[in-house]
Formats: sequence, structure tokens, C-alpha cells
Amino acid sequence: MQEQWNASLATGQMFDMELPLRGADEIFPSFLTRVLPLKDAAGNIIQWFGTNTDITESKKAEEMLKLKLEELTQSNEELEQFDYVSSHDLQEPLRLSQVICSFYKGDIKVISIIRSINTSILLLTWLPTCKI
Repeated sequence: MQEQWNASLATGQMFDMELPLRGADEIFPSFLTRVLPLKDAAGNIIQWFGTNTDITESKKAEEMLKLKLEELTQSNEELEQFDYVSSHDLQEPLRLSQVICSFYKGDIKVISIIRSINTSILLLTWLPTCKI
């Protein structure tokens, strides 16, 4: 911190830093410290003006958002895995019915029933891919 402050003093640039400052209760909340040079008409620094803003609550909110983002990312990965597995599992009955159909090539009633089953399976396979 001292290096940054010395650099600001040397260059006349704004000093801007987040740091913990000890309170009267011995707790160290986070503060945003900003110090600006005040200059005269000739551009000479006549004094420095600074503020300390307690940003503890915004830091907590930022941390909470990071945790929620991690949770949502994990949840999304789990949903993608479930989608892949369920899609594969829904394809299996379709393949099985095609194998059964090949055994009953000449039986119109069996083929008709299997086609109805295949249509239902295709609908079940198609539904998870629909974007609502």
C-alpha cells in the first residue's frame, strides 16, 4: 500500500485501493480508499482529498454471487449429463423394437403395434430436446 501511495504522491495520480481498516470494535471491514489531488490553476497539487467507503456488504454480496454462480454451473453440468444419459436411455427401446420388428417381418398386426410403439418412443426422445 505504501508503494502505491508513494507512486501517487510522485506522479500526482489518484490513489485507489481496497483494504481492511480496523474499526473501534477491533473488526476489519473492507474499505475502498480513494485519494484525489486538488490542483491550482497552474496544475500544482495544493492538497489531497480522500474518502474511505465501507464496502463490506458489497464484498459479501459479490462473494455470494460467486458461490451462486458456482452452484448454477454445477447444476447445469449435472443437467447436461442427465440429458445425455436420458436421451441415450430413450433410444434403447427404439433400437430394441427395430430388432423385434425384423423378426416379425410378415406379421402386419405385430408390425403395426411396433410402429405405434416406435412413434411413442420417438415422441419421448424428441420432447427433451424441445426448447420451451
